[in-house]
Amino acid sequence: MATQNVIPDTQRSILINNLKNVKERIAKSVLKSGREEGEVKLVAISKFHATDYIETLFHAGQSLFGENYLQEAREKQEELRALFGIKWHFTGHIQSKKAKEVLGNFELLHTIDSLNLAQALDKEWQKKLDNGIMLPPQNILLQINTGKEVQKNGVFPEQLPSLADSIQKFNSISIKGLMCLPPFADNPEESREHFILLRELKERLSVQLGIDLPELSMGMSNDLEVAVEEGATFVRIGTALFGERTKNTKQ
Repeated sequence: MATQNVIPDTQRSILINNLKNVKERIAKSVLKSGREEGEVKLVAISKFHATDYIETLFHAGQSLFGENYLQEAREKQEELRALFGIKWHFTGHIQSKKAKEVLGNFELLHTIDSLNLAQALDKEWQKKLDNGIMLPPQNILLQINTGKEVQKNGVFPEQLPSLADSIQKFNSISIKGLMCLPPFADNPEESREHFILLRELKERLSVQLGIDLPELSMGMSNDLEVAVEEGATFVRIGTALFGERTKNTKQ
């Protein structure tokens, strides 16, 4: 079940201050890189955190949240359905067999990395259409394994053109951009080459497909400044907002 916890006022203050600090970091990086205010959107990664924490940040002005585990995400969505204007992204790995559950329930899926998964989403979309339910195309990002790490999900850069060309043919799916999770490094500057690569891949793919690809999902708590400097439009922030995670939710 989704985690519930009535948090003390001191913790609420910490959360609100954390949100303020993260937004200031983003704003400074936007200014430094000569970008426009509002170009970079904060995705608060709330996996394993109580819904009270999410509600606190929501009332402090944070409307966009990202979840990594489907069962936990759906329970939180149900529990917080009264929060008008809250938005949900899915930022975790998606199994093809879960396509039915994920389709239409998230504003954006950050982690599409295979034709099989795209086909599963299309199949479920077509089923709904056959039953008289017309969903808008599911917005997605294609996940790129920029470091070619065998333990991570995502397509290798050289596989992207073929995958994107195949997925673009589905009326049920709308490709909005790319996402990456660089190899972990203590020095944020080590992420820069991966962010540059993702931006360049997106620019080439936009020409290939003949469509605008407005989104780049890249950058987390330790390297968001570098990501913003290299063109991120979504930064995925967990620890800098919520503190260290403790897994207390069954999946």
